[in-house]
Amino acid sequence: VFDCPTRVVMRLLGRTGTEPNASLECGRAFHEFLAGYYKYALGGAFFNEYREWSESRLTNDDRRWWENVATIATEYVERYPLEELSFEVNPDRIEVEFVMPLGTAKDGTPIDVIGNLDGLVRDKLTGGLRVLEHKTTGDNIGKFKRRFDYDPQVSEYMWAASATLGEPVYGKLDAELAGAFM
Repeated sequence: VFDCPTRVVMRLLGRTGTEPNASLECGRAFHEFLAGYYKYALGGAFFNEYREWSESRLTNDDRRWWENVATIATEYVERYPLEELSFEVNPDRIEVEFVMPLGTAKDGTPIDVIGNLDGLVRDKLTGGLRVLEHKTTGDNIGKFKRRFDYDPQVSEYMWAASATLGEPVYGKLDAELAGAFM
């Protein structure tokens, strides 16, 4: 089974992904905000749960404090209004889970690519489909981007989306927020 590279590493490190971690929780909350923004043109309600989590575990001088994250979300909406984006959003193609069969192992175990597309959007200029990928970090943007230069996740997603839809997927669009949480 091919899976999200981050989840694979977390499992190899013995982490289940259920233990509290401020960076993971912040990223998850912002990811939910972006999905809400692209699907429904709103996102604020998605921070209520993160606000409660943040207030019980962080101090207000932490870069991941809920008010800072909400400020960044507000700035994102102001900077990138939906009607001015270079792509068209179909709300049904935001947060799309998929399982793409690859074949069967010698012992009969199915081998699948499993994933969750942040979005599949249509480029306004070319009309082509593209994978929309959200990444958030408090890391330096150059260092952060280099980590994903050879990451197979987006290629896998492009292949699976194309095979599932029967339509070519031409590339990806990044909603990168690297450095936003520094």
